[in-house]
Amino acid sequence: MRQTRRLRRTILSGLTVLAPLTTAALIASLILLTAQGTRAGASQSLPLCLATGVVTCPPPSPTPGTPRGVPYSHSWYIDDPKDVPALAQGDAQWLNQQSAANGCAGEFLTVLDFGHPTTKYSGNASPLDNYAMSLFSAHPTSWLTYRQVEQLAEQYVNVWHATASSCPRLRLVLGTSNYSECLQAVGKCSVNQAGQQWDVVVHDVMTYVRNKGYDKQVTGVWVGDDLEGSWDPWPTTVQFLEGVRTQELTYSTHARLVDYGDANAGACSEVTGDCATPWTVANVYAAAWKIGWDMPLPETYSSGTTTKWENLKRAESAIQFLGVMTECSGADPLPTGRCWVQNGTGVNAGNCQWSPTIGFTHLQAADPPHKMAYATNMQWAHQQSGSHDCG
Repeated sequence: MRQTRRLRRTILSGLTVLAPLTTAALIASLILLTAQGTRAGASQSLPLCLATGVVTCPPPSPTPGTPRGVPYSHSWYIDDPKDVPALAQGDAQWLNQQSAANGCAGEFLTVLDFGHPTTKYSGNASPLDNYAMSLFSAHPTSWLTYRQVEQLAEQYVNVWHATASSCPRLRLVLGTSNYSECLQAVGKCSVNQAGQQWDVVVHDVMTYVRNKGYDKQVTGVWVGDDLEGSWDPWPTTVQFLEGVRTQELTYSTHARLVDYGDANAGACSEVTGDCATPWTVANVYAAAWKIGWDMPLPETYSSGTTTKWENLKRAESAIQFLGVMTECSGADPLPTGRCWVQNGTGVNAGNCQWSPTIGFTHLQAADPPHKMAYATNMQWAHQQSGSHDCG
């Protein structure tokens, strides 16, 4: 994500929106489920509407205050753990409105992005106490161990569930990225092991959700990865993905890995400066679809970012999209046209990008037979104020 890149340089220097299915579309959806089962085995399934074979899925409904708007959820760059309870409460309150406006139908997806992985301790009995996530803070002690992240995610679902009405259903995604994996490691850091242990965190949180009886509304906990072609080279990045897959093979019910990256084949690495061996289209496809339980949630910030994913679809027709991610600043409801994006240094330094409505509508039109499920908007915790409509 573009503004994420800028912050990382500094540090280191949904509601289901499904149109009514025709018979043909239903068959296509069922083929998708079968194909995913074949390539990856049983999983925490796609949205309930498709997973149960319901013939008529709920259509998009207006968001309060935005008559043409696609329903969307919040996602967050986590920079201060103290923000998480308030974020969870606000997220549930917003989804209460969104789901009520849609007759309590559908499902939402929220990504909590914790930065990139490394080790910050060594010698502890559990790798969960050695591996850590950077968070999005310039403070050198901002890192949280995997175990602390696990506890923070559990705190989020506690508050979310306590605040949510009986309407909304949530898929929670615990996110990381392929930016400088294992940078500034303390002791030995294996990118593969970082992936395996991150998958352990996800399953631990899902077990917590089930044990608390939240699972009728928190319907799944998935792995997330902001996979960018201009960050770590493919030979490094794939180690993390293979680590997740290796760990997933030990479970009977599988979490998906949501790729909310940029499909940027051919770019030079911002991490290593290497331009000789960039990601290929085949690498992007493997990250988003081919390896394990991976599925893409494309960045649809603009026509440029969206076109990259559309080109991948043309090259690899099997791939299907879960939904879209945007990066608008400002309070709900977001504009339905272009939106203002604050880049961390004041709103005047921002730029205009696509709203969830534009991104979802545009990408869905590129693959009409396969109905996408989610629209989510990623923000910094303190950007959710004011209205920044670019028209």
